[in-house]
Amino acid sequence: MTAHDFVFGWQRAVDPETASVTGLYTVSEILENGTAVNQGELPVEELGVKADGDYTFVVTLAKPVPYFESLLVTMTFLPQNEAFVTEHGDNFATSADTLLSNGPFKMTEWESTASKWVMEKNEDYWDADVVQIEKITYNVVKDPQVAADLYEKGEIDRADISSDLVDQYISHDDFTAFDENALFYLRINQTRNEALANENVRAAIISAFDKQALVDSILNNGSKVSYGALPDNYSKHPETDEDFREINGKLADYDVEAAQAAWAKGLEELGTDKIEVELLADDNELNKQMTEYLANQLQKNLEGLAITIRMVPFEQRIELDKNMNYDLEITGAGASYLDPYSWLNHFVTDGGNNMGYSSERFDHLIDQAMNDLAMEPVKRFEAFLEAEKVLFEESAFAPMYQRAKAQLVSPRIKDAYAMPFAKDYEYKWASVTE
Repeated sequence: MTAHDFVFGWQRAVDPETASVTGLYTVSEILENGTAVNQGELPVEELGVKADGDYTFVVTLAKPVPYFESLLVTMTFLPQNEAFVTEHGDNFATSADTLLSNGPFKMTEWESTASKWVMEKNEDYWDADVVQIEKITYNVVKDPQVAADLYEKGEIDRADISSDLVDQYISHDDFTAFDENALFYLRINQTRNEALANENVRAAIISAFDKQALVDSILNNGSKVSYGALPDNYSKHPETDEDFREINGKLADYDVEAAQAAWAKGLEELGTDKIEVELLADDNELNKQMTEYLANQLQKNLEGLAITIRMVPFEQRIELDKNMNYDLEITGAGASYLDPYSWLNHFVTDGGNNMGYSSERFDHLIDQAMNDLAMEPVKRFEAFLEAEKVLFEESAFAPMYQRAKAQLVSPRIKDAYAMPFAKDYEYKWASVTE
């Protein structure tokens, strides 16, 4: 590996011929000439990256980027070998034979449609001496009960547990649940249904369903109620080290009395006594239960509200979301890097929030944080705090829960770390005892 591999990899992420979604919204934004290159206005050679010899990689940013270091662990910023990529053309990275990597493990068995793949220790890894695991095998098991059975038989060492199995396994010695940096929320489209353009109607919907009962009864996997746009234990104040969520507190909580008051105002402003909306969600069993629960809660607490449930395959939901062809939608987001902007950028006017939300106050605060205050950590953090408050003063969306993952994990696995973003686990330092 040389600096030239990073140059090629980053250029490929922004090049309009090969750009990834992350390249479009992350790499191009931060690198000198990134947007112009991505839009085909400049050649990729004008991107703000270059090799100074084989072992020095030089990056020129378009502006100060306080979260730059955390970006570098994400896949988009990994090096790529130009000769290898060119040799395999359209087949690049479609199988173990056409995939090249230089981490602690290398893929030895995998096809793009496979339900099983194998990684083995990379003896050429620069720090191979610390890597103790020789082989990791992944099996795709879609039925959680089958996965649990395989675990009980000792055939696998880690198994995800669905909510309906948690009560059965919660007292098991190997049961564990950990928070993920993944938030799920009810997106409210302000453009398709006149009623949802009304701030009081949105405020009523946000406060009218019991989120604690949702996580306790339906999810039942350790997930916890979400009260804002950022999760717990994610971003800390640069001076006090206090958690972002703790500082801003509960910005969107269950409050039937407040919901009904806002609902009455909204109906009066609209000159009607009933509102019909459609609730969109993925067509899986969990969402079936969740949509039925939400519809029941909202219709019970907001008199005159009628909800039609629409469940579609994931790909279709994404297309409907993109075209803003929905009223309410259950959706989620994860962190791309370690910074509040990774969450709040979903709601800027030009950021593709896909719900018609537009706020000069919010946009101004985000713009300040990302530009004028980029080199002033405390003021920047405070701008993000204020921006999150604006989202709920203007009733932008309804937070639901921060996802947790319930699992059975063999005690023979040591030092395999769950990661907050970019990847699920780090096995470099892990070991397995017999």
